[in-house]
Amino acid sequence: IRNTHRVKEMRRGSSRVSFVRKTMLAQHVKAQEAASRLTFVRTGIRYSMFTKPQTRRERLAKFLSSTLFNNIIMGLILGNAIMLGIEIDVSSQLGQNEIPVWFGLVNNVFV
Repeated sequence: IRNTHRVKEMRRGSSRVSFVRKTMLAQHVKAQEAASRLTFVRTGIRYSMFTKPQTRRERLAKFLSSTLFNNIIMGLILGNAIMLGIEIDVSSQLGQNEIPVWFGLVNNVFV
């Protein structure tokens, strides 16, 4: 009787494993389809690496959606945050009339 009980447990376990495996594979397929749809939406057919953008608007759209542009903007934001910290630190130690001229120049670059 004990061996029969063990065989039933193995059958249950194996069906459970196959159910989980089927579910995981189905979820994996759904995730791949969603990723490809998202890639298509983000890049579009016209902006694939096999076709060259023709108009100025298409080239600008490609640049604005590029990683390079995102990194440039992120660098500007980070640089601005650092400069704000430096300005606040220096301004707290100096008087109102002693603020360096380069603060205005740096603000013009970031603004």
